[in-house]
Amino acid sequence: MMKLTTRSVGVVEDEYAVIWRSGTKRKGILYIDGIEGDDPLVAAELVAIRHLLFTKKIFNRDIISGTGIEIQCSSPLIKKLYRGKSTKKHLQNLSHFMQTSLQGVTLSTTEENDEFLPAVGDDVLVEYISAGDKPQYDVVKTQALGDLRLTKHAIEQYEERHHSGEAKNPLISLVGRLKHPDLKRQSLPDKAARHKLRKYGTIENLEIWGHDTSQMHYVVVRDPNSGIGTLVTIFKRHPTYIDV
Repeated sequence: MMKLTTRSVGVVEDEYAVIWRSGTKRKGILYIDGIEGDDPLVAAELVAIRHLLFTKKIFNRDIISGTGIEIQCSSPLIKKLYRGKSTKKHLQNLSHFMQTSLQGVTLSTTEENDEFLPAVGDDVLVEYISAGDKPQYDVVKTQALGDLRLTKHAIEQYEERHHSGEAKNPLISLVGRLKHPDLKRQSLPDKAARHKLRKYGTIENLEIWGHDTSQMHYVVVRDPNSGIGTLVTIFKRHPTYIDV
């Protein structure tokens, strides 16, 4: 299992510092600016985890699932955020990646006396990053649909509607389907168009995608500026009606 250990250590020279290690030899310190509001230590640790996994790619791979990954973190609140049990709404955007790209991750608590974690001032890798950086950690590249961001709701809808055998990891299964090269743009019946118009405000950037041999359909809202689509929901569409 791949393991990342982090600890938020507070303000060092006007920036929040997070120490980390992967294994016993690969380790470093992140200095993060732009941390504001309540629970800054938790926010800094979330930013650090996101950076290490998706921007720095310490595991040398693109991550679309948390299966096979263990994160030891110093804040118990991160576990609550991952499980959807926290009322800290101001941290939900920062923790969103854990419920999508890291679904299935194992979370544990950083040991208080972890001898392999570095200390501030040690001769280790030091990086300066900003909380405002927005890595495309949840973007999936597909042949037919282009770049897609996934929402937690869409993943849950896929898991609920997936009947062709139980997928051990719904996210990996869903991504596999989205990468099918024969997915095609589907027509949107008037009934569905009215429904989506009420829900999203406009259907100009709304796309329905599916495969000729499957009832599973994917609803994508496309950003006109970046061209990146957001998979907002999934439904099963029958020949004579639509039921989202």
